[in-house]
Amino acid sequence: MKHLLGIFFVFIALQASTQRYILFNPSCMERLKYDANSELSSESMIYVVKLNNEKIYFEVSRETKTLPRINGSVLTCNSPGINRALVDQINNSTGGDQYYVVVKESQGVLRTSLVTTASAIKI
Repeated sequence: MKHLLGIFFVFIALQASTQRYILFNPSCMERLKYDANSELSSESMIYVVKLNNEKIYFEVSRETKTLPRINGSVLTCNSPGINRALVDQINNSTGGDQYYVVVKESQGVLRTSLVTTASAIKI
């Protein structure tokens, strides 16, 4: 019975998590690769959104998956939702909302990378 109850709660938790997407746009975002000198990964990626008086940084995981289309809410550089509150939400998430950066590879192919950490810097 304990195992069945545990499975039920895991199922409910998975249903409660929401996938949200940040669409990469080269006109208002930068894509930066850097050498992490880590045993786990030799290369890491950060996406930077340039706003009026600050920059928002999204560090993504190396694991990426491709999708034919996006099912969920999408943020762009011009979305009012890209701000310090979003940075706090990503960093303080306990498995609820998951944010992904989406890059359009080719016609009908979207590559997504999970945002692992976020930060903001005032200019």
